[in-house]
Amino acid sequence: MKLYDMDAMDAQEWRERGFRRGDSFRSKQVYVCQMCRTKTNEILLGGYPGWGVQIVCPGNSFTEHDEIEKTLRRQEEVAAEVEQLSPYVDEAAHRDPAVRELMRHWEAEQLLFQVKIDVLRMKFAGVLDDVAGIAELDPAMLREYRPGMRFGGKKKSLDMRQDGH
Repeated sequence: MKLYDMDAMDAQEWRERGFRRGDSFRSKQVYVCQMCRTKTNEILLGGYPGWGVQIVCPGNSFTEHDEIEKTLRRQEEVAAEVEQLSPYVDEAAHRDPAVRELMRHWEAEQLLFQVKIDVLRMKFAGVLDDVAGIAELDPAMLREYRPGMRFGGKKKSLDMRQDGH
């Protein structure tokens, strides 16, 4: 199996192979989804216009993937609110000691979001990895990515998979 080096984008050797939009190939690099941590080295040609390379997370067809994404987004929103308000906490706490307790509540909420994310990611751990043509994973080959392409069909739960894989 031919593996293409996506880090050497100046060469873009894959462009010379006669691939068409919708075709896929494998890369030397392994991409780790920021949401579910599933790994893949499959590259899909598509995007607009023409030949953009796309990485489709193998876990994107499951509802838990969306749940992780929503929870991460909410966690980031709360973190931004805490960061925005924290310069005012000391001054406000002099007037009302409950302010510090409210900030601790938001910090606890962030931790609870992380617990939920970690539990959901455990469901994906090693279950859906789609790495072909690479015998041994070298950490230097791993690239984190945030999935851009979405699964277009009806999503199912990882708990409800019928195939046992």
